[in-house]
Amino acid sequence: MIDAITNGAIGSIATTLWDFGTGVGVAVDWMRISNTTEANAFADAVAAAGRLDGGNDGQANMLRQAATAITGNEFEGTRAVVDIASEGVQSGEGCSSSSPDCAATRAARDTFLGAGGTAVNAIWLNDRDFFGLDDADSVNAFEYGAMSVIGGTGAFQLFAETNADFIDAIQQKILREIKPPVSVPEPATFGLLGLGLLGLGLRFRKRI
Repeated sequence: MIDAITNGAIGSIATTLWDFGTGVGVAVDWMRISNTTEANAFADAVAAAGRLDGGNDGQANMLRQAATAITGNEFEGTRAVVDIASEGVQSGEGCSSSSPDCAATRAARDTFLGAGGTAVNAIWLNDRDFFGLDDADSVNAFEYGAMSVIGGTGAFQLFAETNADFIDAIQQKILREIKPPVSVPEPATFGLLGLGLLGLGLRFRKRI
């Protein structure tokens, strides 16, 4: 993965991690990654990061904050990408946990893209019979993502059935963003945000 970063157009990325529920909090502030030492420092910061107290699944609020963050950091890059990882549909702002149609997230996504963002990507996790890819799920994760969340140049979404699958999905996501398939238009072949990745927003409800 480090080779993919250093062999990219810039040779580095900048990334941040946010935790979101009803509110949005910075779990790890912006960090530049251009070598193994910096990558390990970011990984250590993620492992030590705290979590918000919880609340609703405020994906729209997360995307609105991202729109501000892409102009409020010290880095200048070729792409600005935000990733959302969540187990369900946006809560509140007129959106229903039983419908893939959420105007609030679409509007927030468009705000992010209009502010200079390149793409909104997502990793969805299975949440019993509420959210996932099974016929029994109230909302199909990919239908929700395609209709209401992801967008922009080269946007994509992944699904993780288990926590172990989530680890694999994170790795796939990062590599795909650093070095997208050759069929993706040229602007999407550069890094992640800032100098690469804008940030990864995390919102996992407690499983019971």
